[in-house]
Amino acid sequence: MNEQKNVLAHLLSEAAPARQTERLLACNGDTAAYGLRLTPQQAQALEQTRQTALRETGRIELDGGMTDKLIRAFCSSPYVTQETWEETLHALLALFYAVKNELPDRMGDDAVLSCMRRAFDGPCRGSLELLAGEAMPALIRRWNRRAAGPAERMEATDD
Repeated sequence: MNEQKNVLAHLLSEAAPARQTERLLACNGDTAAYGLRLTPQQAQALEQTRQTALRETGRIELDGGMTDKLIRAFCSSPYVTQETWEETLHALLALFYAVKNELPDRMGDDAVLSCMRRAFDGPCRGSLELLAGEAMPALIRRWNRRAAGPAERMEATDD
């Protein structure tokens, strides 16, 4: 089964890069209002980051639309500038997949993005280090406690 999953992921990833790069460049229409723009090279690099993150977390993404959702979710943040835009997107993309891997499947992508954005603009004040090191681990703990049964929650509070 795992081998079939790897073959499927490989086949999907072979056809996707050019199409995904075009999708990311199309986001420039939405991000221009905030002074943000990706070059074709930056879009290709983001696609490579996405593929690496998927491979490292063992996840499969069929439509490739997570990166453009992330772009649209964060482009209006007061903490991103053209100078930090690409670097911020790389970090957020890797973090998104790492967080998704630690959460119950029923927490959807949009909910994770929303929590990431609120934390990034709120208590983290644009700090990727705080987002990755404090805010997202706290989110993971909260959601996993909610997903746990009553007995498991009791054990977690006994620590």
